[in-house]
Amino acid sequence: MVPLDDGARPDSSADPNRFDGNAIGDLISQVAAENEKACQRTQTQPSIDILLTFDWPYGVVTAAPQGGASASVPAAQFECNKISLLCAAVMPRYHFAAGECVFYERQPWKYGDRVVVGRGAAAAPHFTRFVGLGPVNEPQHGKQRWFYAMNVAPLHSASAGTAAPSAAPVNCTANPLFQFGRLGKALDTRILPKVLAGIDRSGDNDGDSDGQRHPGGRQDRRRAAPPPLNYVCSSCNQPGHWVSDCPTKDQQKRRRMGEANPPSGYVCRGCSKPGHWRSDCPDGGGGAARGQAADALSKCWFCLANPDVDQNLMVAIGDEAYVAMAKGALVVGGAAGDAFDGFSSPVPGGGHVLVVPIVHTDSLRRTREGSSDADRGLGAEIDRWAAAVAALFAEHSCVPLAFETSRCLPYVHTALQMVPIPREKAGAVRPALEELCAAGGLTVERGYPAGAQDGYFALSDPASGDNLFVHIPRQARDFNLELGRKLAATILGAPAREHWRQCVVSASEEAGGRDRFIAAFAKHDFAR
Repeated sequence: MVPLDDGARPDSSADPNRFDGNAIGDLISQVAAENEKACQRTQTQPSIDILLTFDWPYGVVTAAPQGGASASVPAAQFECNKISLLCAAVMPRYHFAAGECVFYERQPWKYGDRVVVGRGAAAAPHFTRFVGLGPVNEPQHGKQRWFYAMNVAPLHSASAGTAAPSAAPVNCTANPLFQFGRLGKALDTRILPKVLAGIDRSGDNDGDSDGQRHPGGRQDRRRAAPPPLNYVCSSCNQPGHWVSDCPTKDQQKRRRMGEANPPSGYVCRGCSKPGHWRSDCPDGGGGAARGQAADALSKCWFCLANPDVDQNLMVAIGDEAYVAMAKGALVVGGAAGDAFDGFSSPVPGGGHVLVVPIVHTDSLRRTREGSSDADRGLGAEIDRWAAAVAALFAEHSCVPLAFETSRCLPYVHTALQMVPIPREKAGAVRPALEELCAAGGLTVERGYPAGAQDGYFALSDPASGDNLFVHIPRQARDFNLELGRKLAATILGAPAREHWRQCVVSASEEAGGRDRFIAAFAKHDFAR
């Protein structure tokens, strides 16, 4: 049992006893050490039975309460990102929190079928129950339950084989805290740095001063938060970072001034060698550039460990990849039963989605050519998600225009985009692509570029099933990174939808389209 209370109250912002990133990191380190001891004795397994905190974890109120719980939950004042990361990392069997002064028993969530407790035939998927408790004898909050009865077989006993673990309840939901850490296995010191990298360990109080609390006290963090989906840096034409944080902005500025080659004495910070700009580093950015890349990864929009990931777009999540709606989607959902009309799609919610690797991945090429189990596993699940989305499209007489644009840069997280187009227009895809490439002095190829670090645009031809490629020259400054979107807009006769910024809608409209797509996609969602 691990208690954690920051002593937070509305009038105690200066309380020196409030926890900070160091306290969270130390606690997770202790859990990792205990897990390793358990692994030496029996097998790798989570070691926390009960976690007690004051704050609720941010994002936990995403399911209907259990019977007997409060019918509604007020706007939370003490939700905390660091508590979310803590809970996602240590995976307690029970998590109790009292900060909201209401009783709320959430439906339990399961950590997939890979994280199990018990041994042999007695093994069972691991799950967490979250319970919010009311205050003791405080009439101002009404008659909220402040007690909870349970019968728990300790995880240590289950792992040692002396007690059977509890089976996962049938009403388990998906993990609502996956964006704060989806480890896929029990925490140990080998993966501890990955978890701690997501914690602010500056020592500042975890309150309104660092903008981590949601909502009720959250400050404007637009500059610290990652950019929206499909945001493209105007300096290097790459997504994944704000233009003010561009790792190559100095080189780009010199190039615009006519300096194609670096000046005498310039040394690349990636490989510590002269003769080329950092953005053209042939080794992909090793050496001193790793620190810069690591900083970019901590703000990566697609990495689920980033606490600022926009949950408003999330559709489904598996073991290796997840599905999300596209920001500024090219198509929108039309009326039920209607045919395709311009950018009005018959697929509920529109259907423009992204299939994204959970682990930070700069290119899907390795999933096709790599020999490791991890690469093959990721490739297989991406293909499985793509097939599931295609099956939904087929129900509405559509085929997927599936494409990836990769510059093989370590701080850019790649994704497979899928846009539904009418089945009768499938044959127009390749001719339209060849015409667009010819206008830009490019050609359509049948394979990846020769260099492993060379960029490419990859497309699956819906008519023939062939994989088509457009190689991105290393020195290309004018390559349109939205080539796939321009291709789809051309085929649909909707040129005004080529640029995503012109298609952004309100958060409520995004949520409505997402919910309609989720409802239609549910029967194809193999992670449910």
